[in-house]
This record gives sequence, C-alpha cells and structure tokens, in this order.
Amino acid sequence: MSQTTIRLSHFSPGPILVGSVLLLALIGLVWTPFDPNALDFAHRYAPPSLQSLFGTDHLGRDLFSRILIGASVSIAVSGVAVCCALAAGTVLGAVAGFYMGWLDRGLMLLMDAILAMPGILLALGIMAVTGPSVAGMIGAMAITFTPTVFRVVRSAVLSLREKEFIEASRALGNRNGFTILYHVVPNCVAPLTVLSTALFGSAVLTESALSFLGLGVPPEIPTWGAMLSDGRNIFAQAPWAVIFPGLAISYLLLGVNLFGDSLRDWLDPRAAE
Repeated sequence: MSQTTIRLSHFSPGPILVGSVLLLALIGLVWTPFDPNALDFAHRYAPPSLQSLFGTDHLGRDLFSRILIGASVSIAVSGVAVCCALAAGTVLGAVAGFYMGWLDRGLMLLMDAILAMPGILLALGIMAVTGPSVAGMIGAMAITFTPTVFRVVRSAVLSLREKEFIEASRALGNRNGFTILYHVVPNCVAPLTVLSTALFGSAVLTESALSFLGLGVPPEIPTWGAMLSDGRNIFAQAPWAVIFPGLAISYLLLGVNLFGDSLRDWLDPRAAE
C-alpha cells in the first residue's frame, strides 16, 4: 500500500499533456479540416463554431487547421534544434572535460563568449543574417543551446575521469575515444535527459518569439508565433485569433515542464523526497 501511495504521489500529468500535443501534431501532418493557407474572405473574423472550432482570422483562414500544422512545426523545429545542441555539446564537453589543458580552456572561452550574449538576442542576430528559414532557425537555436549542454557534460566528465572504471579502461589499453564513447558518455545520459526537456521548452518559446517577430520560418508555413503576430492586430474584432495560439503555446510549455519534473524524480528518486 505504501509503495502504491508513493507512486500515485509522484504522478505527473506532464506526459499526458505532451502526448496529446504530439498526437495533434501527427494528425496535422496527415489531415486538417481545411487547407490552413486557404483564403476565404466571405468568412473573415468568424467566431468559434461547430464548423470552425477556433474561428477564422482576418483572411478567413481556419485557425484550428493552422494550430494543428503549427504544432508539428514547433515540435519538429524545436526537437531537431535540441538534438543538434545535445550532439554538439556532448562531444565538445566530453572532449574538453576528458583531455583538459589548452583544449579545455579554448572551448570554455568559446562557450563563455556565446553565453555572454542573451540567447534570444543571439538567435535574433543569426536569423537577421540568414533570413527566415527552417534551417536557419534550427542552426540559431542549436548554437544558442550548445553551451548549456557543454557545461553540464564537462562538469560530469570532470568528476568521472578519475573514477576506477576509467583507470581500468586505460589499463586495458583502450583508446581515449573508446573510453569516452563507451564509458564516459553513457554516464551523462541521466542529466542530459532532464536537461533536454528544459531545452525543448526554451526552444518552443524561442521559435514562437522569432516567428512572432517575423524572423522564424517562412511566412507561408503556419506557426503559433506568427499566428500571435497576426492576431494582435485584429484582437478587437477576433480575440480568438490570439487566445487559441497563446493557449497552445502555454499548454505545450506546461506539459514539457511537468514532464521534465517527472523525469527528474524518476531518474533521481532521492531528489523527490
């Protein structure tokens, strides 16, 4: 009974919230009630109804269809950007922490230089140079998040490099690359798993902010941030054009944060006590 009580007390709705957004994103990839970019000037500013669940915007576009597509865009762009940051930060952090010396100092200076600029401003600067594009947004967010991953991995490797199993691997004649790949990096999985959820939430927020400012993905691709930008100009006539995209962003961010908390408690039960 006590074990059941503990499990229930640690239940988090985060996976359910994130899973529901993932389901909507998958549905949006294969089906939408209407063409998300179809213009219908005869039904501009239509309020939410059974025909159009979230209403229409100033161009008569169906907001529910656009939010479905926006979910897949936000998840795909944010997910790829976080994966790129995790890959780059893990490799650089593991190498810097394991070898130390001038390589560690040089990489630390580079990462500190990137961290010296606020992430959103750095992403804005990169997007201003590359212009609105999916690849540019992914690259900008990956560069922004890599230093955070680097510092987490480097700290973990610095504490691992003197452990007995690392010394045993060296004594067996294993190359440093083999030791890093098979003995060091696997021990960084737990902190990186929790960190990835926080980075994903930041990526969703950054993607929405850049799209809101017109520096995100191309305008023909519906995104939640771009929908907010369009809706702010017609809030008096169609408040639902702002409310529903804003709720979508808040819903996903809430789910990601709760999911990250549940992952942390699962990977480190002592932290939840």
